Amino acid sequence: SATGEILGKKHFEEFMIPMYKKISEAVHKKETKIIIHICGKSKTILESLNKSGADSISFDSVVRIKEAKEILIAPIMGNVSTQLLDQGEEEKIKMYTKMVINNGTSIVSPACGLAMSTSVKNLKAMTDTVKYKG
Repeated sequence: SATGEILGKKHFEEFMIPMYKKISEAVHKKETKIIIHICGKSKTILESLNKSGADSISFDSVVRIKEAKEILIAPIMGNVSTQLLDQGEEEKIKMYTKMVINNGTSIVSPACGLAMSTSVKNLKAMTDTVKYKG
């Protein structure tokens, strides 16, 4: 994943969008869906992501889902803070997960890769909140 922070909108559109389109087309030929994950701040590239061919866009926890949802065509995946999942209290995880749902995430998931120290109890707090919708 390449962020708008690193490449900027111009280079993201020049280098990443053609690659994402090519990968998306190849994956779709296999009758499979594709999710693109973007790390970091993505505000400058949200419109560009509509050209990626992805079936869903996954974001880091720094991205505001409500803002992204106003611009993106594809469903949004994410973005429960992985740091919160690793180090947070169950009640805070539940509250944050509810917020992510209320902000319009289509697929609730950790915002990025999980730390090996993340407890099953904390992951269950997130998944149970989704199952029972808070």
